[in-house]
Amino acid sequence: MNLSKFYLKHLLAMFLIVNLIFFSFDALSISIDDQQRNPQSVEVAKKKNPGDLRYAAFYKNQERMIAYLSNEPRMIDFMYRPTFLDMTKQEKDDYSPQNWGVAIVGESIDHIIPMIRGGYFVLPDLPQAKQESAKLLFNTITQKNFLGVSWVLRHRDNAITYKDFALSFDEVRQLQKK
Repeated sequence: MNLSKFYLKHLLAMFLIVNLIFFSFDALSISIDDQQRNPQSVEVAKKKNPGDLRYAAFYKNQERMIAYLSNEPRMIDFMYRPTFLDMTKQEKDDYSPQNWGVAIVGESIDHIIPMIRGGYFVLPDLPQAKQESAKLLFNTITQKNFLGVSWVLRHRDNAITYKDFALSFDEVRQLQKK
């Protein structure tokens, strides 16, 4: 079985279970280096510290995961989330950086990525960052070489109709067939 399909099936199964209660969650932590399985913390002292996660690899993975989604309008979205260390579940859900939470840093690029509450974000397409082998840099202690993947249910004003909720399950079933 293709590794990305393996991840996708597990992500979707977890989406169904957890979203019945919470509407969004951390589905899976993926590693850019499958051989390194021991979690290690990274302490960020300043913005110019080199990161460990290659922007180009994670952007390519993001494109692949988004390609699995239904066409617009749809009910679920793909987002990344740092794998926070030393935080309770509530602290992770409330996480909203004051200045910046994640940046793409290279030789000539220094781009701050907008985050929403909980630390969720989507990588922008930055060709220069790909050429420079730029890295992702986090302004918090995170698990080394890992980044959380989330399937987030779209809703307005913290509410969703039963019809839209059912549509989201249909989308998940379609994703599982891919």
